[in-house]
Amino acid sequence: MQRSHISIIPYLVKAFQEQLQINKEQEEKINTLKVELANCCEMGKTKDMIINKGSSSESSKNAYLMQNTPNPFSTKTTIRYYIPENTTSASLMIFDMQGKLLKTYPISNKKEGSTEINGGEMQPGMYLYSLIIDGKEMDTKRMILTE
Repeated sequence: MQRSHISIIPYLVKAFQEQLQINKEQEEKINTLKVELANCCEMGKTKDMIINKGSSSESSKNAYLMQNTPNPFSTKTTIRYYIPENTTSASLMIFDMQGKLLKTYPISNKKEGSTEINGGEMQPGMYLYSLIIDGKEMDTKRMILTE
């Protein structure tokens, strides 16, 4: 072997060791995320929620809006949400696809809650619903009402 080929071996070994360390760190992160995902699913949460990495106290959680269940629906559906304790006002608003406000459901309770939507009050079609907290739209989702 020529001298120039031999002199590159320490660099290749170092690069290989660095790659092994990166792989190990990624594997640890993947395992942590798998555990977090499993815990999340066991608690009935979905990807629709906002994961709060800050303080674990209830009052500091972020607001979130869940997808209605069932969806599509024909008679009634339930929309779940979380309202932080420090909220002044909150409501759930239902819109048609043209953006016309059809109904507002005031929310007075804080923390986790739900609102039931009666399908008999609307025509079959697609609707939007938004969680409004202190005058700001937090999230909007779609729901489908069938005949």
